[in-house]
Amino acid sequence: MPLIDNIGKQLKGTIQLPLSKSICNRAIILAALSNNKLEIVEHSNANDSEVLLRGIKKDQNKINVEDAGTAMRFLTAYYAFSGKQVVLEGTKRMHQRPIKPLIGALNELGTNIEYLENDGFPPIKIYPVAKPSKNLVKIKANISSQFISALLLIASKFTEGLTIELEGEIASKPYLDMTLNILNQVGIESNFSNKTISVFPTEIQQKKLAIEADWSAASYFYGMFALSSSTELELNGLHENSLQGDAIIAQWAEEYFGILTAYTPKGVALTKNIHHPVPNYITIDFSDYPDLAQTMIVLCAGRGINIKATGLASLNIKETNRISALKNELKKLSVEVDTGKDFIELSDQIIPIENPVSISTYKDHRMAMAFSMLSFIQPISIDEPEVVSKSFPDYFEELNKHVD
Repeated sequence: MPLIDNIGKQLKGTIQLPLSKSICNRAIILAALSNNKLEIVEHSNANDSEVLLRGIKKDQNKINVEDAGTAMRFLTAYYAFSGKQVVLEGTKRMHQRPIKPLIGALNELGTNIEYLENDGFPPIKIYPVAKPSKNLVKIKANISSQFISALLLIASKFTEGLTIELEGEIASKPYLDMTLNILNQVGIESNFSNKTISVFPTEIQQKKLAIEADWSAASYFYGMFALSSSTELELNGLHENSLQGDAIIAQWAEEYFGILTAYTPKGVALTKNIHHPVPNYITIDFSDYPDLAQTMIVLCAGRGINIKATGLASLNIKETNRISALKNELKKLSVEVDTGKDFIELSDQIIPIENPVSISTYKDHRMAMAFSMLSFIQPISIDEPEVVSKSFPDYFEELNKHVD
């Protein structure tokens, strides 16, 4: 468990962020369906993306997606009408993560997919089916947007296209917008209105697709910038008109912490208004931005802001139960935490101590990166730091290079 102690230090220079695995993973599926028309300029080096690539490239009837939830969902849809027989399996935690809405929708469209262990959960077996029997399906939208994105990514290959009717509140809508934007970039036409999405049968255009840097990863550096005495920092590869909903971190950073974001030809430059008044209490609905919840909750604890974070229902089915994981680790830092099925509320702040606090990651990359931010106010020891390979393999190396 490496000790991270950055008290009194500054974060300086230019951070090299990873490419967005969310964009890359969608592009990987589309490239595989394009008959070599779509070329990805550079792939994300996140383990999730590498697992997805292996799952597509290997000519085998059993694929282990490890802990990559996106790979499990996207490959399920990808192989559904491939005419191949495939078993998809993963880690113990992956076998606890629900997939029933996606399987139900695909089976309704004509696939033959069965659960090999527990109803509604991986591992699953996909039987050979060559084409769908319908082009209209309903799916619950309040569990995971990835179920819907998985369907959208294969929809243009349906002879009559696909219409998806969304039921209930839409979870993580910016990720659906991202998927539809990427479809549009590669020439696939769609329409989204009144909780109905239609994707029309279209050939993917000949194109080279560049992947932008990851705003979720950038959020940890925004957090460290806010907790440190740093006055200037650059983050490469970020776009102002990003496909990623998590770009909202720039808005929150300015509103709550006085961090100013200036867009440059290479990315963003951060500066700080040291006279900005920090609020005592804030509320944020993370329904559309679940991957920023750990960043903001831990950051608020470090800055002495009481936060009520709502819209967290999907955190229960991530790499770990992130609500209980946050509660457990913040208690180690003497923070009072109240939780429910879909909320976390802090009513205290971290009082730094000299001794390092050991943080458990629960095999969750975002736990490791979120709590590492606190190293600028409190010595922190991160258990299993290698979990960051899921989305940002070079995270700790990049951090250490820019601390002075």
